[in-house]
This record gives sequence, C-alpha cells and structure tokens, in this order.
Amino acid sequence: MPSTYTSNLGVEKPATGEQAGVWGQTANKSYDFLDMGIDGGIAVTLSTAGSLLETVPGTPSDARSKVVTYTGETPSDVTVTIKPNNAKKIYFVRNQTTGTPSPHAIIFTQGTGASFRLEPGRSAMIFADGGGGAATVIGVLNDFQASSLLVTGALTVNGAISFTGATTFANAATFQSSVVMNAGLTLSGGFNVAFGGDQPYDLYYRGPGGGNMARLGIGGAGTVLQSTGSGYQWVTVSFGIGSAVASSAAWSVLFANNSGQLSQDANFKFQPGVGLAIGRAAPNVLLHLGQSGIDPSVWLDGAAKSNRRLGWMTNTAFRWFLQVSTEDEDASNVSSVGANLYFGCYNNTNTVLIAYPLSMFRATGNVTIGTYGDYGAQLAVVNRSPASPAMQIRAASGQTGNLQEWYNGAGALVAYFDKDGKLTSSGAPTTTYIPYTNNRLDMWGTIAGHPYADVHIGNGGPAFGGLPSGSLFMESMVGSPVGSVPDGNVRIYYRGHSLVIQSVTDAGPVHYAVLHFTGAAGPANWNFQSTAP
Repeated sequence: MPSTYTSNLGVEKPATGEQAGVWGQTANKSYDFLDMGIDGGIAVTLSTAGSLLETVPGTPSDARSKVVTYTGETPSDVTVTIKPNNAKKIYFVRNQTTGTPSPHAIIFTQGTGASFRLEPGRSAMIFADGGGGAATVIGVLNDFQASSLLVTGALTVNGAISFTGATTFANAATFQSSVVMNAGLTLSGGFNVAFGGDQPYDLYYRGPGGGNMARLGIGGAGTVLQSTGSGYQWVTVSFGIGSAVASSAAWSVLFANNSGQLSQDANFKFQPGVGLAIGRAAPNVLLHLGQSGIDPSVWLDGAAKSNRRLGWMTNTAFRWFLQVSTEDEDASNVSSVGANLYFGCYNNTNTVLIAYPLSMFRATGNVTIGTYGDYGAQLAVVNRSPASPAMQIRAASGQTGNLQEWYNGAGALVAYFDKDGKLTSSGAPTTTYIPYTNNRLDMWGTIAGHPYADVHIGNGGPAFGGLPSGSLFMESMVGSPVGSVPDGNVRIYYRGHSLVIQSVTDAGPVHYAVLHFTGAAGPANWNFQSTAP
C-alpha cells in the first residue's frame, strides 16, 4: 500500500508494513519538514514577475518555512501565490524589498477570495484558509486585541483610532486618519486635554491649573477674541466717529505705506464743517488744493494720446468736461495737433456729445469758440449750424449793448457796434452805418473837420479853400432816381446848384471843375475856375 501525505505540510505517512528497513530515511525527512514548518525561515528575492510559495508533498520546499523574508528591487507591486489552494498555511512574512523611486507592496493570494497586502518595510502574520479555488488570505492580527500595548518607537496609524480608556503615549505617535477618544488623553509630558461636549468651531487653549486644555466656544458673528489677562473672551469691537487711534496726529490721513504698515500724512487736513485740504493747512472750501512756491497744485499727467480729463457730472453722468485731446503730438511742435485743450458737453444720458464750446491750441495759442478746430485766427467764432448766429450781443432791458471792436494805443474806444447794429467811429456817434431791409446802405452825419461830406475817403489832412482835404467828396447826395438810365451806368443823384469836382495839391492853387445847369431840362456845360463857385 503506498504512502499518504499530511494536508498542510506534506509530511509523508508510510502505510502499515511498508518501507521495512528504510522507513528511517522517510522519518528523518519528515522530522526536517516539521522542524522547518515550526521554526524555519528563508529569504526570497523578488523580481518583476510573480512568485510562488508552494508546498510539494514529500519533497523539500521553501514553502514549509514559518518565516519568509522578501528582498530584491521591484518596480511595482508583486503578487505571491500560495499553493496548493487547499492547504491551510500560517506564515510570518516581511517586506524588505527596495524600489525606484520607492519600495512597493507584496500581495499574498491563494485563490479568488480576499488577498493580503503587505506594505514596504512591514511585517505581518498571515493565514491562508485553504478554501480551494475561492481560498482567502487574511492578516491573523488584523483585529488585534491586547489588554495593554507598549509602542517603543513611532506609531503610524493609517485608519481611525478609538480610545475607550486612558491612553499613554511615551513617544511620538503619527495618526494619518481621524482619532476618536471617548475619555481623556494623558501625555507623558504632563499636557492634559479634556475632550467631550465640544461643538463645531470650538477653540482649545491651555487653561489655568495643571496645564489642562480648556475649550472656548465660537463667538458670535462680527466678534473678535480678546485677552482679559486671565483668559479669553469674545467681544464686539466698535470703531466709528470718536474712536481713538494710537500714536496718531490730529487731522491726519491714515494709509498703508510701501511696507504694508499703517502710516499718516499731515499734508492732508480735515477741517470739520469746512472741507478737505491737500498740501495746505487751512481749507475754507469743500476741497482745497494748495501748495507753497510756484509749482502747480494739481497735475493731470499721462502718456501721449492718453485721456486726461477733468469732469463735472450729475448722478455719475458727464455734463461738462475739460480735456486734453488724444491726437498724436507733433514732435516739431509747429502744428496745432496733440495735447490741445477743449471744453465739451454731453446730453443728459451721457450718450451724445453735444458740442465743443471752447477749444485752445497748444502750438499756435489760437482759441476757437463754437467747435473744435484751429481756424488760423487768434480768436475764431464758428457757427455750429446755419440756423444760429456765430456771435450775438444782447443787452438787458433799458441798457445799450455795444460790441466794442478796437482800441487805440492810449486805450480809448475807436469804434463800436451799438444795440441797433450801427457802427460808430471816433467815439462820438456822428458817423453811423445802418443796413436797412431794402438793401440800401445809408451813411450820414458829420465828422469833425469834414463838415461837407457824407462819405470821406482819405487821410484827414488840412483843409483847402474852406473844404477838408480828402480823396473823394460827394456833396448833397440823395437816393431818388430820376429819368431812365441804362443799367450798368454809374448814377449820381444830387440836389443843389452844381456838382463840383475839386482837384487839390499840397502847393495850391485850388482848382475846380464845375458843372452848371442852365435849366431844369437844359444842357449842362463845364466851367473851370480857380476859386470856389
């Protein structure tokens, strides 16, 4: 009858009456198998491929060793398969492998059931249940229970820890997950923490007496934590009108400096009930900008073509603005482009630019009223539409509205337009110009030194023969045509005895050409004489 073998270690069992004279060899081999299975150990080098831990009945096998240490360098996790899958096995296993960039785990399996994962640098006691195709490998100490536990090195916990009694840590302990303690935690350094009854957002601090931790509940919304000298409390801090600011100067402005510190500047002055001053100490308006010396008080600085604007608004909508134009600036500064100054106005909705009532041009110094554009004059007044006049002077009731045009070197008035549209010269209203609706141009009056002429063209020199000097005199002109004269002729209508054409020289004598009439319808003839007619 042949031998049989034990299920787990594969130890040979000779049949009764078999192996006469040689059974001692079989017994000795079996004793070695038992010895290895009880206290044996072996080192196994792992590689990228899987590894077998197989017990072969009646044959020497590393799988009978009780302690198995795995070494070698592995690039990833390695699976160790325990065979046969119907043998019950208990092993003490150690993962001493290395790897790049870090060591990897070893996974023990016996069938399709659960496997056991041994992390790098760790040891474990595992049990393969021999369940055949569905065999399972478990950690024997997975649900370890002890009446007390001493950890002499660092303690690393990958899961939750629950303490139901007093717990003492004599060295550092690392918890990689939550720790639940239903009683106090006592540390060997004498630092005690009393847990239990806490609420969300509670704070813990070292309380009085024995160094115990005390719990402080979260404060109300808007409160701050304040030290009382003997503890902490939540208080509401009020900061408003009249609140003290430590180390501050009166009427100063507080701001953050370049180092992020709170600073103040005495060049700002707030005068309650009066206004704000920047650069000077005594404002007397709502906003006062002042500076000693000749430097400007306010700068509106920007790059070329940038929008530098000073605006007046109503409920955040522009009404008026003073702005530098955004055109390219002329490098030679000879043309009126770039950085010109103009006033503009918007409609109520701030969507339509109504007009540029005033514009000033930097290169020429010219000013234009009515639109934006340099028209070549030192002052130009331009219509914005044909329906409106370019310039209008309107006097109040009972007043004379004059447009004073020119002044002489002494500052006296030379000429002006009055409220009726009359042009008056020489200061006295004796020679006037009136445009009538029938397109006639009437001029009359007497100019001092020229008593005989309605129109004087000349230099106003000395008189000759009782008449003033001049380039042209037309005496006693009237404006009523008589007879029929072809169009295109020069018509002169007059009253009086004669039409006198006078030729005057500086040396004299005075000569006249006199046109006499013999009757109302008679012919005219010329008479030359050297004296006045």
